[in-house]
Amino acid sequence: MILENEKFIQKEIAHIKEILELFFELGESFGVVARTSEVKFDPELPSEISASFIKKPVIFFELENYTLSSAHIQKDDLKFEAGFGSEDFAAVVSIPLYGVMEIVQNNTPVAVNLAKIDSEWIKKERSRRIFAR
Repeated sequence: MILENEKFIQKEIAHIKEILELFFELGESFGVVARTSEVKFDPELPSEISASFIKKPVIFFELENYTLSSAHIQKDDLKFEAGFGSEDFAAVVSIPLYGVMEIVQNNTPVAVNLAKIDSEWIKKERSRRIFAR
C-alpha cells in the first residue's frame, strides 16, 4: 500500500516541512493537528494538565504570537514554546514531522499527511529516535 511506502512517507514529511517553512517565512499564524502519542513536552506537563488530552488520539496546537515566534524546525521535528493550563505552564513542544497529521489556517486544511503511522518505516524511525537520545 502506497501509504506505507518509505518513499511516499518521506515525500509527505518533506511536504509538511515545506509548508511549515512557508508559514514561518510569511509569519502567518496556523494550527497543527498532531498524533498525541508523538508529542513530547520539555519539561513534562503536570498530570492535571496532560490528563485533559493524553487519552485523545490527536491534539490541536494553534501557533500565533509568542508561540509562532518561537516555532522552528530542528532536524525533523517541529518545536515551539507554549503555555498550558490556567497557570500558563511553560514547555517546549516537540513533534516529529511524521507525527503532524494536518496543518490548518482559519479552520481550513492546507496540508494533510496521509502516511500510515504504523508503517514499518515510522516504527524504525521511532526506535532510532529513542536510541539517539
